[in-house]
Amino acid sequence: MASSRPLFRSARVAGRRASGSILRRTFGRELRPYPVFAHAPKVVGNVMLMNLLFETGDWTLPLELRKLVHLRVATLIGCEFCKDIIGAIGRKHGAGGKVDEIANYATAPVFSERERAALAMPRW
Repeated sequence: MASSRPLFRSARVAGRRASGSILRRTFGRELRPYPVFAHAPKVVGNVMLMNLLFETGDWTLPLELRKLVHLRVATLIGCEFCKDIIGAIGRKHGAGGKVDEIANYATAPVFSERERAALAMPRW
């Protein structure tokens, strides 16, 4: 996989700096993908819009469990960017210890039967 070094802070556009500031206030740090996305500033706004739209649907799973399922899928496909973002969002929405135990969801005592069933659905 090709890697790209993040741009220096001075090279970032105003919108990019603003999104970084929002992330630091929300999560206490700037999440991993966003400095890399600075190389394509239009992507940042679109990704944030996509995530916002994705969260506005009528869902039967509660937010915490949805984030755990998203994290399980990101783990299965090996997306480090996704794991970083979804893990931070999951912790923010109260799934703290469960985020760290996602790899052992089948045996970890922190998961309920309903959560185990939802986490077993995505398969690679």
